Amino acid sequence: MKAYHQSPKTKAIGSKGVTYGVDNILANYKKHYTPESMGRLFFDNYILEKLSPKCYYVIGRFHLDYGKDKDLRQGHFSIIMKKIDGKWLIVNDHSS
Repeated sequence: MKAYHQSPKTKAIGSKGVTYGVDNILANYKKHYTPESMGRLFFDNYILEKLSPKCYYVIGRFHLDYGKDKDLRQGHFSIIMKKIDGKWLIVNDHSS
């Protein structure tokens, strides 16, 4: 969650709708991904579009590898990152 802007205005969009606020986003992750069900998460196929000197739109692909006994979950994401206090942070996350 360090990559997210620590704000109640930060948004995550998933199959169940929009979640507002980093605390609520984290609560959703914990509800759906228990420590026992976590896998190895990695990203590739980035496309970056500069919207302004302090804002980027990023599209990519995520892969969640659960190991040899479970299926690989994968999909696409789009995020908006803003430079806030010298750090690039996610302010909007849409994964499918």
